[in-house]
Amino acid sequence: MLSTNLITFELSFQNSTETIIFNNTENSLNEVVNFLKSREYYISKVKEFNRSKSAFQRCSLKRLIDCTDHLTELNLILTNKK
Repeated sequence: MLSTNLITFELSFQNSTETIIFNNTENSLNEVVNFLKSREYYISKVKEFNRSKSAFQRCSLKRLIDCTDHLTELNLILTNKK
């Protein structure tokens, strides 16, 4: 069995029907930064993929920030400190 440390998240927004699914790799997080910078969306739900249940489960924004804190630009966007 192959094991990785990738964590997959899903973001839903208050002012849009779009959702975005991404993992915590640098390339994926850079795409999230570009997506969020090009739109003025307000995050309403953060979900984390639970592998044991094969489903997304709601988690806190703090969990997302903790898992992606190595990318400063995204951290600033998520904490609204642009």
